[in-house]
Amino acid sequence: MSLLRVQDAHLAFGADAILDGVDFTIEAGERVCLVGRNGAGKSTLLKAIDSEVVLDSGQIQWVGDTKVTRLPQDPPKQSEQRVFDYVAEALAESGKALARYHELSASLTDSPSSATLDEMDKLQNQLDAINGWQVNTRIEQVLTKLQLPADETMASLSGGWLRR
Repeated sequence: MSLLRVQDAHLAFGADAILDGVDFTIEAGERVCLVGRNGAGKSTLLKAIDSEVVLDSGQIQWVGDTKVTRLPQDPPKQSEQRVFDYVAEALAESGKALARYHELSASLTDSPSSATLDEMDKLQNQLDAINGWQVNTRIEQVLTKLQLPADETMASLSGGWLRR
């Protein structure tokens, strides 16, 4: 069963054709690697799949509740956002909820406001309902494997750490 199908995708910026009749299908269980020269259109194709840019012609079809997420090629260099939150936000609803939950947890003081506790309670229920805690565990595993510090800010990382 195909999860994603791109058919006859065309996209040009001015006279420069970036995508010219791109066709492919990703089947369930497949792993895919996109390789090409600089400027060949890899990032543009991913942006089209993510609905960040609109094709001039062609179709992109997802099957069922297939979700496509991606991390931008160049992470923000001067962001006060935590590494964990940056990665989590690329993971749609569960990631955004996790990032907010961790942000609120980090902001707790000796006497947290009832509004903060109420929001955390709602987020916890939301994460329970969508198996968000499994996503949390997976993010922590990936960050550990890459030896990335989950609680450091993006701005504190060197160029090499950012590329990881």
